[in-house]
Amino acid sequence: MGLFGKRVSIQESDGYALQALGMGVLRLEENARNRIGPVMVAVAIKHLKNQTSYSEEHRNSALTMFRIISGTVGVEPVPEIDTYGDEADEVRGVIENTLPINVPLAVVGAIRMVIEEFITGKEFNDISMEKFDKHDARQVVHAIMEAVNIVNERCVKDPRKHTQNEVLCLATLAVIIVLYTKKYLPFK
Repeated sequence: MGLFGKRVSIQESDGYALQALGMGVLRLEENARNRIGPVMVAVAIKHLKNQTSYSEEHRNSALTMFRIISGTVGVEPVPEIDTYGDEADEVRGVIENTLPINVPLAVVGAIRMVIEEFITGKEFNDISMEKFDKHDARQVVHAIMEAVNIVNERCVKDPRKHTQNEVLCLATLAVIIVLYTKKYLPFK
């Protein structure tokens, strides 16, 4: 490749982030995937809709890819919500500021904690983990964390193909995910 090698486009990085999320969803138990599928499809649609520089053809292709990889082909999304604002900036920040890292165990717990606190609206120590473990919102957290692990590993192993942009795209996706989860899979 050399000095003048091809750069990875933001669309490619975004596609890799969506792919990682789809893989995270697919790795869930089928019943859990079916329950959270409408939220995850809505997240992918909203995320792609927010990318104003993407052509309609690119959005449709990316959504199809996500649906196939995540096992959500034919799943109807929940209604769209507004995802602008700085409500979930802490979620975005913890992902953007800690990945990629060559020692993922050092940060994965912190990322999970911030996401769980936002989704539940409670401090980590106040979350009833026994109750939360059985909730669909926790399944969403598992899918996000699988995507975090995938993106982190890719960025560490192949930084030319999987750049910091992939982390930024995943962080943007995570914000939309937590907002949709809080709205449609509320944990009380």
